Amino acid sequence: MPNFEIMQEGNYGGDAEERRAWPELRPIFPHYETLWRALIVPLTERPQRIGLRSDLPTKWLRFAENHYSICLHLATAMHRAKQCREQSLAFEEVFSHLGTTLDIVEDFLFTCDWIIQGKERPMDVATTEDLVKACTAWVNGDGGKGTNGDGIFFFTTEGAYAEWHGDYMVSDFPLKLSTPPELVRNVS
Repeated sequence: MPNFEIMQEGNYGGDAEERRAWPELRPIFPHYETLWRALIVPLTERPQRIGLRSDLPTKWLRFAENHYSICLHLATAMHRAKQCREQSLAFEEVFSHLGTTLDIVEDFLFTCDWIIQGKERPMDVATTEDLVKACTAWVNGDGGKGTNGDGIFFFTTEGAYAEWHGDYMVSDFPLKLSTPPELVRNVS
């Protein structure tokens, strides 16, 4: 399989805008390229053409477009912020791009949920409060995988998801425990 990298020229890399933005974004968002290579490149006609495939379902088309838009708005905000600092200019345009990025990230997350669960974005999410309720319900429902029952769930400082049910623990990442687990049963 060819080695695709954003900074490569031609159809093995990003388009001109992605290549322009990548040097500033790479130190802050290094996994953007990982996601781009693993999920975006296969949605394109690379290496023959750089464009998106014409046979993509709407959810994957939206996924790719959101990924691209997040990159460009973040890069523009970062570039403009640098100009504002150097020239003592107002930051309104920076905040505008960051606000747009947040809107696109919201749609990106709902699109990921649509792809994973097969449910398109709920139409009742119209306000910030609605979004908070939807995200809380999603998290309380174990990230859309089902309910936690009587257990509790949390994320470690390394970002690993863990559930503790009293009898057993579940994690999506190997956990290094500093204290060995101990089962204790109280008998009355």
